[in-house]
Order: sequence, then structure tokens, then C-alpha cells
Amino acid sequence: DLNAVDSGYGNRQVSAYYPSRAVRLTNPRKAAAVKGLLFFFFIASRALHPMLIDMSKVNGKMLYAKNSPVVMKAVVTVILMNTVSFLGGGTRGVRQCWQPRCLAVFGLIGSVYALGDFLEMLSMSKLSGGVYQVLLQ
Repeated sequence: DLNAVDSGYGNRQVSAYYPSRAVRLTNPRKAAAVKGLLFFFFIASRALHPMLIDMSKVNGKMLYAKNSPVVMKAVVTVILMNTVSFLGGGTRGVRQCWQPRCLAVFGLIGSVYALGDFLEMLSMSKLSGGVYQVLLQ
């Protein structure tokens, strides 16, 4: 089975796919619903965030540092994902997240995304939400 991984969790299957292949085989309606909800969430968040950033401006200027939303997003993501790891695998799950090999791979990816987020905030400080939304498309 491609989903089975010897992770120390017994017969539990760990998968990089969500919903996993096992869920798709046993409950295809649930898998389709999860995919639909994730798609809707992604579209809604991408559509709403330029408007929210634009609404946070006072007289066309941001009253906060341009990198503070990027830092706060990173902190919230680390806390949320460590909570998910703890709920899914206890302290062992959290330890797996903090292995040097995992940190090297995902830290590099996260750094690239953080740079993109910072550049996005920099551009949003100069553009209106409507103009940015059109350029985003």
C-alpha cells in the first residue's frame, strides 16, 4: 500500500495526500466535499485579503510595519501546525516536525513564501485593493 508508512503509529496510515487515497476509496463523497471546501476556502481567502488589507489603511497609509502581518502569519502557522501535530501524534508528532531535515526543507520553502508575502505587502502599501486585485488575476 502506498499510504502505509512505518511511522510508529501502528496500523494508522500517513499520507501526503488529503484526503488520503484510503478515504477516497472508502468514502468518495466525503473526499469530494473536503476538496470542495478547501477549494472554496482558498478562493475566498485570495479574494478577500487584498480588500482587508486595503480597509486597514488610514488615509491611504498602513499604520503598521509592512512585515508585521508576515511575521504574525508565520507565528500563527507554527502554533497551529504544532497543535495539529500534537493532536495527531502527541509529542512524537511534534518532534517529527522539528527534525533538522524537515526544518531545512520546509524552512527554505517557508522563507521563499515569506519573501513573496513581504513583497505583496510592500505592493499593497502603494496600490489600492481594487488595482491589486486586478493585477493579481
